[in-house]
Amino acid sequence: GPAAVLTAHELIVDGNSATNGGGGLVASEQAQLRMQRDYTDAPAWQCANAGECSRISNNSVGAGASGTVGGAIALYSHAQADLAQTIIRGNTAQDGSVASVDTATLRLESVLATKNRAFDTATHSGSALRTQFLIADGPAIVRVAYTTFADNVRRDTAGDDVPALDIVAQQNSQLSIYSSAFYDGPSSVTTYSGY
Repeated sequence: GPAAVLTAHELIVDGNSATNGGGGLVASEQAQLRMQRDYTDAPAWQCANAGECSRISNNSVGAGASGTVGGAIALYSHAQADLAQTIIRGNTAQDGSVASVDTATLRLESVLATKNRAFDTATHSGSALRTQFLIADGPAIVRVAYTTFADNVRRDTAGDDVPALDIVAQQNSQLSIYSSAFYDGPSSVTTYSGY
């Protein structure tokens, strides 16, 4: 709901499906989402590392059908999401297999985004993370710090898997990248002036 707040520690969001957007998580209407592995001000003894206890995985939006967005996360209408110490793996959407950010804010810190799949259409390249502002009352804001994108793919129109476009940012998006690694292809970050 409007201005809702979810703070999640050691949450696993796995194996969900949606029709249009946000296979794993969806936030809108100024909602806030915070997800991380460790509790603040608590002993680091909760979950064994092998448990991958902060993870968004194996979620799908429309099996990658044209127009579907946000395989793991979809953010709209001034929502904010802060993800730290989290694995984002194996999610599927036509575009934004990791995240779709539309007039919203996404902050990733110490995140591993891997093995996510987007799909190209005849007129559109699928990406791992897509920013846009279809709701034209504010830009998309994305901050990526100490994060790794690796082994993400997009299926081209010939049916072949090719390295993903990790981040595609629409004009007026506010994109900040700090000390992060992108291993998916020669055009890891793409910005453009029209939609």
